[in-house]
This record gives sequence, C-alpha cells and structure tokens, in this order.
Amino acid sequence: MDRNLAHKLITKEDAAALLSVSKRTIDAFIADGTLPKPIALGRRVYWHPETFRAWEDRLFGIQPSHAIEQPPARRGRPRASFTP
Repeated sequence: MDRNLAHKLITKEDAAALLSVSKRTIDAFIADGTLPKPIALGRRVYWHPETFRAWEDRLFGIQPSHAIEQPPARRGRPRASFTP
C-alpha cells in the first residue's frame, strides 16, 4: 500500500521535530492549549496535517493563500508608457 506522504498523520515525535522542542514540551503545549488536541489511536496521538499546518499558520500570523487580498484589476485599455 503506497501512502501519499502529503497526508501522513503527524505524530508527537514529528511535531517535536518540526518545532525543535522535546516531546515533553509537546505534552505541555497540549495541556495548556497551545497546541490543538490530538486524536488518540491506541497509545499514540496524531494530528491531521492540515490541522497542524493551520495551527502553525495562526501561530506565525500567516494568512491562507486564498485569504490574501489581491489588488483590484485595472479596468480599461492599457496606456502607452511615456518615453522621452
């Protein structure tokens, strides 16, 4: 079975490596609400990659690409540039 790595669930170890902190710090982040609550499967906990990335974006103040406002398109015929 070939799994697409883009949808690989994020483990506590993955989260610690991504944030350059210990697993114990990840536990503290979960307890104090800094990190969203993971889903427990057996003895391990996981985050969906989109949930984790959305949390990172909020943490660092990054807007999703679809939410970034684009300048309005110019209307009318383009003008010739002035060259002396």
